[in-house]
Amino acid sequence: MKKNSEKKQSHQKQSETDYLLSSKENKAHLMESIEQIKRGKGVEHQV
Repeated sequence: MKKNSEKKQSHQKQSETDYLLSSKENKAHLMESIEQIKRGKGVEHQV
């Protein structure tokens, strides 16, 4: 069983994903980034 904080974090990540995908421009950019990563051309960013 997940702890409350883990559930909250999981829900927050899903909400962020939904928000990003809600815009057609963001979705297109994210999908292009995914394709670049799959082709090995992604840009590595330090977080």
